[in-house]
Amino acid sequence: MVQRGQVIADRYTVIKEIGSGGTSVVYLASDNHLNKNFAIKEICKEYVVNSSDMTQSLIDEANIMNRLNHPLLPRIIDVIDRPKYVYVVMDYIQGQPLNKVVAQRGKIPEKYVVHWFRQLCEVLTYLHTSNPPIIFRDLKPSNIILTPDGSIRLIDFGAAKEYKSSVKEADMASNYGTRGYAAPEQLQNGITDARTDIYSLGVTMHYLLTGVDPTDAFMGLKPIRQIDPSLSPELEAIIDKCTNIDSRSRYANCKELFYELNRLYRPEPAKSKGSHAAAITSGIIAAVVFVVTMLMFVMSSLGGGSLDMITSSELLLPFV
Repeated sequence: MVQRGQVIADRYTVIKEIGSGGTSVVYLASDNHLNKNFAIKEICKEYVVNSSDMTQSLIDEANIMNRLNHPLLPRIIDVIDRPKYVYVVMDYIQGQPLNKVVAQRGKIPEKYVVHWFRQLCEVLTYLHTSNPPIIFRDLKPSNIILTPDGSIRLIDFGAAKEYKSSVKEADMASNYGTRGYAAPEQLQNGITDARTDIYSLGVTMHYLLTGVDPTDAFMGLKPIRQIDPSLSPELEAIIDKCTNIDSRSRYANCKELFYELNRLYRPEPAKSKGSHAAAITSGIIAAVVFVVTMLMFVMSSLGGGSLDMITSSELLLPFV
């Protein structure tokens, strides 16, 4: 375990610890060459059964990330292998994971969840249509960061894998995923495709909207309106389709899911030319109100800040 001020690989000066897990600690560090901050995950080999396989897995993760270019994805900058530790250098994403947002605030209003998951559908479509396709395989609230500008970032590609079309190539033993969030077929035999990520999307939406931990749902997920009748039947139908036990009955891809989510909270089109200007005006007002409300929600979730600190361009850019 490194200390504040310690330099890793003659380049990265540790500023502070920002997170920890069973076998790893994450630090905020400054790159002395670029004068920029990065996050560094320190993994102790002592607690890993096969450290050489773990190191290769981290290198594979870095290789996957290095060929991706999407604004909602972090970059892995470097993997540093040392006798006792492996250090993974990655983009530092400011914000809070959605599981902590729920822990602090309780269930999330429907319109925010829909807004965030349209973004997730876009980034997963990017991954699933890459060449070769990439399946995330461990989508859950702790891997989704809410940033100060109200957008989200998808982090931690440790379980991500390039898609193999045949069962023989699917690496049957590698049934990565988090119980409760992973699709049944993923936990049973390790075979994953776009529809397994869609299942995890649906479970994550369910958790954010209801606050019910899916890892405790031994008898399956209840429809969201049985838990909160104020939620819309349209969104309940979307989540039920995402989390269908039969993968063939789910959305075939995230484009289909995005289309369904995009139908929610859209202003009605003007019915006549005379009402066109009024419709545009009301749409703009609704958008601005949503933006202001969203930013107030985000700043309170992230622990401070005020609207006085935000310029008009920053206010409108992320959402309009």
